[in-house]
Amino acid sequence: LAPASGGDGAHLADNWTDAEGYYKVTPGELLAGRYAAAGAVGRGVFGSVVRATIGDATVAIKIARSNETMARAARREREVLAVLSKGKGDP
Repeated sequence: LAPASGGDGAHLADNWTDAEGYYKVTPGELLAGRYAAAGAVGRGVFGSVVRATIGDATVAIKIARSNETMARAARREREVLAVLSKGKGDP
């Protein structure tokens, strides 16, 4: 996921996450250049879930915590989901 921004993103320059690495969502900010954040849904060990809209659709976006362990887990999850979305069975 590309860095979030609200316009130029200046308000997030050094303040994207809290002390534990959880993403701090700002309602109205644009995520990945196309999803309008509506607010936080919740958070767990892995990261945060943000409610957002794209056009008329409402979506949930999972954002991994900002640390290397969670980044590795997120990369692995993307790999698994890519395999499953292609219908190839187990990765």
